[in-house]
Amino acid sequence: MVVYNLQDRDWEKVKEFWENDILDEYKDQTVFQMESFPKHKTKSITFISYIPEVVEDVSKKFGLNENKYWTSIGTHGLKRLTGLNSPWNDIPLKKVIEYTPMSKQQLVNALNLLDNRYKDFSNEHLKASNVKDKFERENAESNVRIIIEQTKKYIRQNEELYQILTDGETSDFGRANIMDEFSTARFFDYDLQNLINKLKRKIEQM
Repeated sequence: MVVYNLQDRDWEKVKEFWENDILDEYKDQTVFQMESFPKHKTKSITFISYIPEVVEDVSKKFGLNENKYWTSIGTHGLKRLTGLNSPWNDIPLKKVIEYTPMSKQQLVNALNLLDNRYKDFSNEHLKASNVKDKFERENAESNVRIIIEQTKKYIRQNEELYQILTDGETSDFGRANIMDEFSTARFFDYDLQNLINKLKRKIEQM
């Protein structure tokens, strides 16, 4: 079995080709999959077929590059075309969570809130690290935990912020790991700054 990547990565053209040019009896032995990468460019499309004439037709239509490093389609595909009884149906697709994008003003409001949270966190974290008085230190440590939990709750309530923070991760396991790290002061500091910077760039581009 040979794994290919399409040179022409127009998914709508692939769908039209799938519906009109591939015989039904060949579809269980053929798969096209839109992968989840590259992140900021047109997504890669993986193609496999056990039917030589299908490979030849796809090569003429879209152009093919052999992927010598893969033995199957990716494990986090976004979209897939294959037959009902295809063996590739056993590989789960990446979960896609639909949401209504935030308006520019909503993004600005979110940025201001998160920026203020980060300033509050930085002040309290500095106190927790440097203040010698036990009562003041414990009070600062408590404030740090409260700020982190309030910020996590706010982000979880907004899918767009959640996806930016988790870098598009949608699996429950992946998100849980990311949020566990976000719960620690060290990662919270880095990740919240990163989220704020991404929001600034997003707003500038609108």
